Formats: sequence, structure tokens, C-alpha cells
Amino acid sequence: VDAVFDNLTDVSSGLRILKGVYDGTDVNWSVQATLTPDFNTSYSGFPQVGDWNIAFDPSGINGWIVMMTHLKSPTETEYNYYPVFYHTTDGGTTWTGPEQINPALFPNVVSEVTNPGIFNEVDLTVDLNGDPHLFCGVFTSAGGYTYFFGTHGYLYDFTNTGGLWSAIPVASSSLFGYYTDAGYLFNRTQVTRSDDGSKLVY
Repeated sequence: VDAVFDNLTDVSSGLRILKGVYDGTDVNWSVQATLTPDFNTSYSGFPQVGDWNIAFDPSGINGWIVMMTHLKSPTETEYNYYPVFYHTTDGGTTWTGPEQINPALFPNVVSEVTNPGIFNEVDLTVDLNGDPHLFCGVFTSAGGYTYFFGTHGYLYDFTNTGGLWSAIPVASSSLFGYYTDAGYLFNRTQVTRSDDGSKLVY
């Protein structure tokens, strides 16, 4: 999966799903789908897009894509990054979505984090049941797609089981940014699974 960029503005306008077929000497790539959701552009006139990931279960049939962005919605009006999901059950031939998740709607999230916003660096895996696991940090939003640094936050695994989303608490955390000559370095969440998809490692 890769971003679709506007060459004039250098802003992502969606995602491209690519398929690679190895012919014995090289990989031939083709575009399987282009996903262009209805972005909320009221903050700056452009889509706000952070991280994105794609992952499949061990069978390679059930897959999920997540894009950290902000879609037009009557309920998600705060200028935060929200996880937006697409789902395939046929190995990537077709995709359903988008589905935008709001961390403020989970009671066990708002009990830990005031005015929660998901940091735009996330990771994704899919277990043996085809359920997604979005591992991410939830911190206090400062609005404008930013966060209050150094504040208490929490690491969650957002998962969908049987069509129902839940937020599994993993560990407490704080959001810090360290400035180096190369720029800012931030928290980086990572998740993976065993080969058979029965175990997760954060």
C-alpha cells in the first residue's frame, strides 16, 4: 500500500493498493485498487494524513488497511487523527470501508486519557481469526492534529471481533519528542504476530 500524492501540494489524497507478481527475475507491480475517502479538509484546505499500514492474516485472505486521517463526520469533529479502516475477505481483490474509529467513544479510553487523540504513528497486524490489531498511543489532544507533550497517555490495541470494536489496554505511556540534528524523534509503537497468528507481541 502506498499514498497517492498530489505532486503540486505534496499532500496525500488517498491510498493505492499494489499487487506484485514475481516472474522469476523481477516483480511486476500493478494497481489493484485506489482508495479515496471523503477527507475533512476544513482545517487547512487539505487532507490530514499521518501513518498508514496494511496487514493480512496467516491465510493471506483476510486483510486490513488503516490510514491515520480525518474524514468528514457529524461525530468526529475534533481536529485529531482518527484510524480509518478498510477490510478485505478475498485476498485484496475487493475492499470495504472506510470505517472511522473515535477513541473518545470507548469508556475505558476516556477513563485514562482526557480528550483522547491517537498519535499518528501506529502499527497493525491481523490474527489467525482475521481480526485486526491496531497498536497505538492515545494522548491528550491539543487540537489542530497535535498533542500535549509529556502528558500521561496509554497504549491500546484497537481490535474488531465479530464486527464489534474494542480497545484493549496494554500499558501506560507518555508522549515525548526528542530533537536531534535529523529532526524530532517520537514514540514508535510496534506489533507483530506469530506465524500462525495465535500470539501477538507488542
